[in-house]
This record gives sequence, C-alpha cells and structure tokens, in this order.
Amino acid sequence: MATVAQTPTPCKAFYAHFHDEAGYLTKFDGDLLFLAHGSTTPHVIEPADVCWLAVLGEVGTAVAQFVSDQLAGGAAAVACGREEGRQ
Repeated sequence: MATVAQTPTPCKAFYAHFHDEAGYLTKFDGDLLFLAHGSTTPHVIEPADVCWLAVLGEVGTAVAQFVSDQLAGGAAAVACGREEGRQ
C-alpha cells in the first residue's frame, strides 16, 4: 500500500494593508511577512514598518494555504517539488 504525502499545516495568515496596499500578513521562518495580492515576493516587516501596517482579521484555511503556496513559489512549484512516496 502506498503512503499518501502529508501536506504541512498552513501557517496562520491575516488580511492586512501595508502602505495602502491590500494583501496578507503571516509569519514564516521567524520573519513577519506581507504578501501583496497577486505577488509571489513577500516584504519583510521590520519594527520601523509597523506604523504602516493595519491587520484586519484572520483568513480562512483555504486562503492560508494559498499564501503558503505563494511563499513557496506558487502552486506549480509546490506540486513539482513534492517527493513521491514509493515503497
């Protein structure tokens, strides 16, 4: 019987605005990141940047998974980077 690949639990993500740009806020590898809508390049939030940040509320599981996929390079990069489970 083949084993099914386990997907990691998506990180928590929040709707946010940063410098009047809408997107998502999440924590990844100890860094606070802002990911603008339609972008795959996150912006690291430094302590001096907090005054330009408005956190609106937590997103659902599907959006949190989308944010995790975008941080990993997009859905295609995640799908092509999975290891096959063979026995």
